[in-house]
Amino acid sequence: MTLDSPALSPVVDRAPTRPPRPHADRSSPLLGRLHAHPSDRNAQLPSDLSTSEEYADRIRQWVTDDPAQAATWAFGLPDPELRRQCSELVVVVWASADPETASNWVVNLDPGELRDVLLSAVAQIRTAADPSSAAFLAALIASDHVRQDSMAQIALTWGTLAPETAAAWAASLEPGPTRDRVWQQLAVAFAEQDPRLAARLALEYLPAGPEQDAAAVAIVQRWAQADPTSAAAWIERFPASPVRAAATENLVRIWSRQDLTAVAAWIEQLPEDGARDQAAATLGYTLSAQDNEAAQAWIGLVADPRLQHQYRQAALRNRSSAAD
Repeated sequence: MTLDSPALSPVVDRAPTRPPRPHADRSSPLLGRLHAHPSDRNAQLPSDLSTSEEYADRIRQWVTDDPAQAATWAFGLPDPELRRQCSELVVVVWASADPETASNWVVNLDPGELRDVLLSAVAQIRTAADPSSAAFLAALIASDHVRQDSMAQIALTWGTLAPETAAAWAASLEPGPTRDRVWQQLAVAFAEQDPRLAARLALEYLPAGPEQDAAAVAIVQRWAQADPTSAAAWIERFPASPVRAAATENLVRIWSRQDLTAVAAWIEQLPEDGARDQAAATLGYTLSAQDNEAAQAWIGLVADPRLQHQYRQAALRNRSSAAD
């Protein structure tokens, strides 16, 4: 995979056409039906839709019959929480059957918290079949938090399905927190197929900080499954930091289940610093449930007295739990 793939054609050119703006008129005959026929799907709403599967099924059937009408009704409900629950259910069902029309309806809503929630919901539904359209919808979300979460989920799926186009999309984003979240998730997705590439991209596109740290730990978790020796060599390049400790801990736990002799040899050749301390302590803790003598011997190699005490106590608790 390379990052010099042709840029994605502008997704904005594929933006849904804007339908007539829906009106949430609570006095309309449509909404009046909510109480007019208690036995049908417009009967009195429960206080929490999530606890009434029967009523949710009625709404799903309504969406199947007339999605635009169901959406207008849901968006016009006076109770904010029920409006959110019903609107989200309606657009998810609608988008599953007719993603373009459902997207059109949501895009045309007035900006606000509920529109953001519905844009995110439709984007998630569309990601597997059409990630570029899903990314377009997610980019319209006004809330930074909701937009970043939505685009991160899209990146994770897109990076697995089509790495090259996903990377081209991520590279085209404006620098900032959203782009960082996207690259973090792409690194995780790429690590399943090519951990070396994932590691390079994480260092190249993520600035030093929490997102890069989280990506590094996730990459090591996946890399250690396939090639722990290479993962170990990458970790050795890390400066002393919490992320090195977390990555080392993940590596040792996974590697020790595969090849205890190999991980022990790796630890023994590490310089006597924080990296060796963390690795030896983790191996000791991992062995404590089966071999207390070996566990205590490894923990005894830890030079940092505070870390050694911490892991001796943890190993004792682990051994006690295994014996129960």
